[in-house]
Amino acid sequence: MHPITIDGTTLYYIDKNYVLTESDLKDVPNYYKEGYETAAHNPRIRRVLCPYKIRASEGKLALCLHWNDGSELPALDKLIANNAAKETDFDDALLCETVNATCLKCGKDNIVTTPFVGLLSQAKRLRSHSTSSICPNCGDSRYAAHTEVLK
Repeated sequence: MHPITIDGTTLYYIDKNYVLTESDLKDVPNYYKEGYETAAHNPRIRRVLCPYKIRASEGKLALCLHWNDGSELPALDKLIANNAAKETDFDDALLCETVNATCLKCGKDNIVTTPFVGLLSQAKRLRSHSTSSICPNCGDSRYAAHTEVLK
């Protein structure tokens, strides 16, 4: 894992092939194994852990960075591995969380990435990012807002 800074927030960038250990996941309350491991293999996503402290509680959040077009990610991976990445390299990334979403109409479940609005300056990123609220199974428009259907 490599520390990176986005909008003044330190995140820990997880290499695409890195297998998380038990100690990596200590104090990660939102870790959803199937979703997070599925995200690891998506060409538009890179996983991150984000430290947090709320009152007396502290830990890490299992989140991911999503790009509309992941074509630059192999080059970014190399920059990060060489500690040469700049904050501007993440300008097109949207901070997301992997969740299990259930359609209200058809009842089917999917693993999706949803925008995570609690940390970074997400407003500009959201405006320039592709999202959908359409169920990938039945087309109903009351589905969870998501950037990617993973499974």
